[in-house]
Amino acid sequence: MCAALAPLLLSNLYFIQREKLVGFHIVAVNKPGALAKISSVLGKYNVNIVAIVFTSRIELGEKASIFIITDFTYSEMKPKEIEDKLKELDVAQHVNLVKPQLPKILVDPHHFPVVDDLNRRFILLSESAMKSVVVRLRETFGTGGLAFLYHQGKIVGSELAETYREMGISDLKDAIKMFLLHLLALGRYLGEITYYKEDRIIIRLHRNWECEVAMKHNVKGPASYFERGVVAGFLEKFTGRKVSVHEIKCLAKGDPYCEFLVTFLSHR
Repeated sequence: MCAALAPLLLSNLYFIQREKLVGFHIVAVNKPGALAKISSVLGKYNVNIVAIVFTSRIELGEKASIFIITDFTYSEMKPKEIEDKLKELDVAQHVNLVKPQLPKILVDPHHFPVVDDLNRRFILLSESAMKSVVVRLRETFGTGGLAFLYHQGKIVGSELAETYREMGISDLKDAIKMFLLHLLALGRYLGEITYYKEDRIIIRLHRNWECEVAMKHNVKGPASYFERGVVAGFLEKFTGRKVSVHEIKCLAKGDPYCEFLVTFLSHR
């Protein structure tokens, strides 16, 4: 299921592997063809677009803030010359050349914080940073640490269910589908419903980050405590029913994917 998917690369952070990378911050009028005009200038002078960042969605005619990382390896132009060419565009109200801040890193300094289209802030943590949650908490606090992870997950899932209710979602299966799409977009795992009945649901998780981290640090056996708690908290809050969520398959056990068996323990 994951084989056809390409990874989503962060476009506001680039660890430089090539010598001729620079960024351009452009404030442009949001209208059809604006981006095409910008890219045509870069294409004309053989400047390759490596990554691009937009601000949150805006209405036609409003200003859009864009950050483009470009590669000048095959261009005979200098970055300053391209900056001047971009400034000549009728759609460009402001253009600023951004050089690498340090020899090996180029960061977009014009867009902060990271938010979604509902203006909710997101904090991005690397897999290595999350090792402290998945591995060190287990090593230091044992089963108590795992229980803490599970209950923290339940809190997160409960708050997510409240958000979906506020958005007017009332059907449980639709809510679960949206939940799985949401977590796919956040890079946590690729989930699918493989069994759905009134009192029992099976959710399959491909590339579950929590268990992949556990595997890399030789954690054996069912390893998803936080994400299992998220599912439990989400379903309990959304349905008003008590649930039991068991990890019946796990990457850290040698299975090809993780699976959560959800059993509803009470009626509304």
